Amino acid sequence: MHLQEATQAYLEYLKSLNKSSRTLYTYGKDLGQVQQFFGPERQLTSILKVHVGKFYKSPELLNKPDGTTRAPASLKKTIRVFRMFMLWAQEKGYLEDLPLTKDTPMG
Repeated sequence: MHLQEATQAYLEYLKSLNKSSRTLYTYGKDLGQVQQFFGPERQLTSILKVHVGKFYKSPELLNKPDGTTRAPASLKKTIRVFRMFMLWAQEKGYLEDLPLTKDTPMG
């Protein structure tokens, strides 16, 4: 499954849980950063730990569109949304192994 397809399916899943429109919007923005880095056509199964590590250090995550640095709280939230998305993808059978690095907070 492509990243873009999985992102849409995840947001639909959250919608089915009656998540607020604000949550759906902000999670969509967070996952948009993920798509911007990996590419929307990227197969989920081709995302490896080494790629996730590069994402955590990438301008797509660390900087706002205007080039200024994102706040630490924003970075933590995006990483948390990414982690939840990947866990969901594994539960759905889209991923066999989680490609999350050891520094990914699992709390």
